[in-house]
Amino acid sequence: MAKNISGRCVKSREKWADSLMSAGTTIHTTVIITIFVSPLTALVGVFFSQGKLPALSEPLLNKFLFYVQIWTVLFFPIAIFLGIRLKNNAMDIYDDLFEKEMSKDIKSE
Repeated sequence: MAKNISGRCVKSREKWADSLMSAGTTIHTTVIITIFVSPLTALVGVFFSQGKLPALSEPLLNKFLFYVQIWTVLFFPIAIFLGIRLKNNAMDIYDDLFEKEMSKDIKSE
């Protein structure tokens, strides 16, 4: 991705890197919230319903659990990979933009 924006000015490349970093962080936050908050919400719902679960037929419950498993197996690894990839692309752009400043810091140490 960094090669496609090489003709842009420094400020626009920095803004692009900021948006990539923000998107990657948002994806990871969404995954974390889905993993931790959703089960807690279900537990609180059961607690306040005094243990009475909605009556679901066995086939419907099995189909629902099947789709949850597929969603978990497919979505979470893809989302985590996409978030990491976006953040790495952003860091590559930052490295290209601030390479001169980094070399000054290294020389001063």
